[in-house]
Amino acid sequence: MSTVENAHPQLCICPIFPRLDADIVEYHGKCLTYGHEDGVCYVNCYNGYVGDSCELKTGTRECYNWNPCQNGGTCVDASKCFCRNGYTGRSCETNIDECASSPCQHGGVCHDGVNSLTCTCSTGYTGIHCESDTNECISNPCQHGGVCHDAFNNFTCTCTLGYTGSYCETVDACASNPCQNTGVCIDQNNGYTCTCAKGFVGIHCQYDINECHSFPCRNKGVCNDLINGYNCSCQPGYSGKHCQNEPTIKIAPKILMNEVKPIDEGTQLYYIPCFAEGIPQPEVKWESIDKPYLPTNSKQVADFLIFQNVTTNDTGLYMCTAKNEIGTDIKVVHIIVKAKLQKIHSAPIIHALSMVQVNYYGDARLVCNVKGYPSPAINWKYNNILLQSSGNIIVVHNVTNSTTGYYTCIATNDAGTSQANVLLKAKYDVPRIITPPKTTVIMTGHSHNFTCIATGHPPPSIKWSFKSFTKQSTALPSHQLHQQGRLLTLFSIKTHESGTLTCTAENEFGNDKASVAVVFRHPSTSGFG
Repeated sequence: MSTVENAHPQLCICPIFPRLDADIVEYHGKCLTYGHEDGVCYVNCYNGYVGDSCELKTGTRECYNWNPCQNGGTCVDASKCFCRNGYTGRSCETNIDECASSPCQHGGVCHDGVNSLTCTCSTGYTGIHCESDTNECISNPCQHGGVCHDAFNNFTCTCTLGYTGSYCETVDACASNPCQNTGVCIDQNNGYTCTCAKGFVGIHCQYDINECHSFPCRNKGVCNDLINGYNCSCQPGYSGKHCQNEPTIKIAPKILMNEVKPIDEGTQLYYIPCFAEGIPQPEVKWESIDKPYLPTNSKQVADFLIFQNVTTNDTGLYMCTAKNEIGTDIKVVHIIVKAKLQKIHSAPIIHALSMVQVNYYGDARLVCNVKGYPSPAINWKYNNILLQSSGNIIVVHNVTNSTTGYYTCIATNDAGTSQANVLLKAKYDVPRIITPPKTTVIMTGHSHNFTCIATGHPPPSIKWSFKSFTKQSTALPSHQLHQQGRLLTLFSIKTHESGTLTCTAENEFGNDKASVAVVFRHPSTSGFG
């Protein structure tokens, strides 16, 4: 070990235990107790190290006595410092300017720190170096389902139907184009108004103004309503916008009309025109010659005589008079009503099957075909009790013995009454097994299917029973039924379960049975193949 250099040992605190000189290996020196028991000792550094704990190499005593390094720099010797990140210079006196390289983008302002910098970004940018455009859509500014589109320092919203505004915040009452006929919609708070084009009115401009409402056409001119206007179709000889100009040439009336009008009795609507020429347009009037007044089922409308529901009483002479200021013309029409052929009334005639037979629980359709005039009313009785059903067909559902018997069809009109009996029978028979199960030898542990098919009306139910040969068991082995019981599957059968399997087919009128032996063998047992 090299000699101790320190002329003046350093004071240190040693552990409290029987004091022995100990090497301070990690600090390149020796702790000396000098026999003290108060825990105070001294340290002497080995050659080449100095410091309270011998942590500095020889040549750095200047660093120990006078540290020239600033800002937390580490002194190596009197002329050299090891600076912390962010500082430079002989004594670490200079803060490195991290803003010198202009790291802040897009006009951001750089603020230098110690081994760091911060950027104050221009509006619309973000990021450590202001490198990213701010996403104004991140806050979901568009309301009511609007779609946000990001832009530089801005955004736009594409609104769903019915909304408008920068944020789609406003209900667009005009979105559905409520104004008709080229009306202009004006959106307002909680509603809208329509500015209508000329000639239209209404909340939605839905009504065409009827400019003919004031009857502007004179002298029997016909007004034709137009959009935002009208025109007049004038009588012959008249002219002007309102037919106000009277004819300069005047002509006496002349009627053009056939003088005989045959009509069929019962015609619902019949009209006879009286076309009269003349200038000015003649006035037309209809009258009855052989009656004091026109019939009650007739009336004059304009130049027409109109009949409704023509009868034979409407036969007669009718006069049309056409008159203007020049003269008068008259035409007489002979209306001849042709009477309907009267159909002879006839009593009902019934055609029906005398017997209808259906399967038990089936549906029966009873038909009663009837002829007669007028059309007869049809009713049904069962056991002389009037049924609610009417019409020529009745249906009896789920026929049983309680609904069989005679059904009576009764047809009536003003010419008489007829009736006919229909016997309803239900077809039934006792069950008969046509496909019985078969005697079977089954290996134990195996499954097997048994079939039992039977006929009968109503269709019989199928039941299975089992009795072991030892008569110790009457319960079916493990099994499952299919096809409404017609198919039986026995599962994983054991030897001691051999016995007689019985299929029973049963309905309300009887039953039929079929029994077979079922033998369950162990695979090693000799005997049946």
